[in-house]
Amino acid sequence: MLKNILNFLIPPYCASCDELLDSDSCLCESCLLSLPWTENPSSNQNPILELFTGRERIEKANALFYFQPGGIIQDLLHQLKYKGRSDIGIKLGMLASAQFKDSSIFEDIDAIVPIPLHRKKEKKRGFNQSSVIAKGLSLGLQIPVNETLVRIKEGQSQTKKSRFERFENTLDIFMWLPQNQFRHILLIDDVITTGGTIISAVHSIQKTDNLKISVFAVATVL
Repeated sequence: MLKNILNFLIPPYCASCDELLDSDSCLCESCLLSLPWTENPSSNQNPILELFTGRERIEKANALFYFQPGGIIQDLLHQLKYKGRSDIGIKLGMLASAQFKDSSIFEDIDAIVPIPLHRKKEKKRGFNQSSVIAKGLSLGLQIPVNETLVRIKEGQSQTKKSRFERFENTLDIFMWLPQNQFRHILLIDDVITTGGTIISAVHSIQKTDNLKISVFAVATVL
């Protein structure tokens, strides 16, 4: 009843085109169809997995969308991260669960592990966008979220850094609290660019636990 009252007082609009919605979804059907989906969600051979080849041992990797500067995904992620639109993160996670549910990328996954923010940044922002995306994914797949990967260095913004500077900026920034009950985890991030953040996280985890690690991101620039 409260939700119906709120929807009457503050009707839901599409987060992309501002069209009035008749449901709790944050995206209209037209915008959903126009999203830049990656072509082969079930493929075990793709550019994202190839990005990590020879760097760290990663079982499988994929992304839901292509990231295009000035495009719809950049706008949605900006609203998620800086405008408090956590509903967008939940929606993106649930879209991923529907798209990848029958894919081998989620096979034998024990836990979904979001890439963490430093506590200062998370306090300022109010939440970690990767945790929100992981929550949506968890709702769709019924796989628990585990947040024992901790960011111990604050780091600097990656936005204007070169590829090498991005890699240097992600060295030794995480700490993994051992979880012996897990065999295969899925690391979640919002966008994969150079892969440096993921590489740093995988390196920290494999220092203490002999786990299979797969990787998923909402978007990739590849």
